[in-house]
Amino acid sequence: MRIVLMKCSTTYASMQSDGQQAADFIEVLYPTLKEAGLSTKIACCDGSGWEQQRVRLQGIQAAGEESALGLVTSHGYSSFPSTPFATDLKTWQTEWSTFDPINYAWYVNGAQSEGLTWANRIHDLFAVSNVTGHLYWWGMLCLFLVSLLRVEYCGTLAVETTPPEPSSILFHVFLTQTTC
Repeated sequence: MRIVLMKCSTTYASMQSDGQQAADFIEVLYPTLKEAGLSTKIACCDGSGWEQQRVRLQGIQAAGEESALGLVTSHGYSSFPSTPFATDLKTWQTEWSTFDPINYAWYVNGAQSEGLTWANRIHDLFAVSNVTGHLYWWGMLCLFLVSLLRVEYCGTLAVETTPPEPSSILFHVFLTQTTC
């Protein structure tokens, strides 16, 4: 297996917008997409946490721009997903992870990086928070973080020739997806 790794960086300024600021942008973006003849749907807004996104969505709704959206998106960092958002739109949890060291345990003591912890979180996403999609951040990383697959080399750009090593997180994703 050949894997190419690249290091990317960005700022999080767009994640700091409030509902009105997001609505102001959507008000320009939506008609621009339509005028260009594109059927692209807008996914908004990847709040850093569930409650931050809830407040942002309420601002978009108050500004009358919810109908321009195709999908509501949120992360799970600053607040975990909980009760569903008040919308008829599909909701995706688009990024959530732990920054703990790699953990191959299914269950030892309930640590946030254990497989059972994440199996429960993903179950709750679908059963409690009413999401229709879940993306786990850190698909493949170096030794020092929890990811679905672990690789040995951590350069800016590298070709990896040893097989990736699956973590307990990868197992729970497949288990949860097949049992929901």
